[in-house]
Order: sequence, then structure tokens, then C-alpha cells
Amino acid sequence: MNDKSIYTLAFKDGRMMPRNESASYRLIKKVFIIFIIATLIGNIVFGKDFFTELGGGAGVCVLITAIYLIKTGGHERKECDCELQFYEDYVIFYVPKHHIGYKNDKMEVQKMYYKDVKNAEYRVNTRKIVITGDLEETHYKYLENGILEEKPCYHKKYDGMIKFYAVFEPQIDFKKEIEAHSPIKVEIKST
Repeated sequence: MNDKSIYTLAFKDGRMMPRNESASYRLIKKVFIIFIIATLIGNIVFGKDFFTELGGGAGVCVLITAIYLIKTGGHERKECDCELQFYEDYVIFYVPKHHIGYKNDKMEVQKMYYKDVKNAEYRVNTRKIVITGDLEETHYKYLENGILEEKPCYHKKYDGMIKFYAVFEPQIDFKKEIEAHSPIKVEIKST
């Protein structure tokens, strides 16, 4: 990008990220999945219910494991550094490092020309900003050593949306900021 941004708004987005990535959690989850698949295959191939043949203790153990995986796994909304970069003809939503999962970090760049914006809204109940229109989205993967790959792992132009959650930045008036630095008009939606 040779253009220089007119204005950059740095803030914390609320991104969904894994709740538990410990080695023990990943191991228990893999063993549990293998056990379930093996049980299903055993039932289909051999016509036997291996699970009930193991006895009641096995059922209790599987139930406890399932409850553990559900309670300690999943995703939660966490802070993620990002920027809205305003240029003369377009806006970029830039996420320098989004942690998606175990050994899966990506830099994300979403570019939308002002002429291609169809709608922009601030959803009050979820504190979500959504700008819809023709979007160019590019992702770059981080290697294990923390270096960014040069070639994008994802690049697509499509009818999409720039969206982010303002839950961690209640002091920023995103409607005011977007309208002050671009021709985009943001509609307030309370439901």
C-alpha cells in the first residue's frame, strides 16, 4: 500500500477466541473424540455395543469427560488489537494479530471503498459495528517462530462486511469517528 492513511483509530475489538488451549485439554479432547469414533465404528462394523460391554464405570467416565470438555472448552469474547485506517477513497479494518486457535494466528486486512459501501450501522444491544458492501479481504498466517508469511493464506473479493464489537471501548463514539473521517453515515439500530 503506497497510500498514506488520513486518520487511524486504534482500539480493542471483542473477538471470539478459544477459552482453553492447554496441552492437557487438547489431549483429553483428542482421546475423547477417538474413543467416540472407535465406538461408533465398532457398533457399525461389528454390530456390537462396545460401550455397554465396558460397564457402568466407562459411562460415568465418558459423561464426566464430556462435561469437563464442555465447561472448560468453547470460545469467549476477548480483547484484540485492531485499527480502522481511513484513506481518501477507502477504509481498512486492520487486525495485526488475531489468535484463532492453537498455533493459528493471523493478520487480517479488510478493505472497502467508500463508493462500494451499501450500509453502515451500530447495533446498540450488542455494541457491534457493521459496514456492508463490496469487500476485499486478505489474511496472512503467522509461522510458529512468530514471523508473518509473505504470501496470503486467504484473499477474496466479495459482497461482505467489516464488523467489530466495541464492548471493550465504551468511551469511543464509533459513529462520530467513522462519520468524521469518511463519507460513511452510520445508522443507529437499537434492536
